[in-house]
Amino acid sequence: MNKKLFLAGCLGIALALSVTSCGAVDKKNNSSNGEIIDGVHVIPITLKNYAFSPRVLELAQGDEVELILTSTDGPHDFTVDELGHRFSLLPGQTRREVFTADTIGEFRLICTIPPHESLGMWGIIRVR
Repeated sequence: MNKKLFLAGCLGIALALSVTSCGAVDKKNNSSNGEIIDGVHVIPITLKNYAFSPRVLELAQGDEVELILTSTDGPHDFTVDELGHRFSLLPGQTRREVFTADTIGEFRLICTIPPHESLGMWGIIRVR
C-alpha cells in the first residue's frame, strides 16, 4: 500500500472521529457505551475500510443495546463469534440490531471479509 495513501486514510479517520460524537464517547480510546434512550444503549457504529468506529463498546451486564450499523464504503460484517452475533451489510446499508448484554467478559469483534480483520477491522465488546 502506498505510504501517503495510508497516512491520508489514517488522517481522515482521525478527523472524522474528532468532529462527530454521539452518546458517551471516549475519543482517546475510541470507545462508547452509547446514548441511553428509554433505557436502551443506542450505539451508532460505522463500518468502513478498515475499521469499526467506535472500536470499543463498554457495557454492563443486563444492558439493553441497539446497534445502528452503517457500512459506508463496501460490504462488511459485524461478527462476535463468542456471543453468536453476525450482521452483514452491503455498501451504503444501515441496519439496526437489538440484544441484551447478558454475558460478562471481553469479546473480539471482527469483519470476516478477507482481509479486513488483518488490515485492522476489529474491535472489542466489554461487558462488566
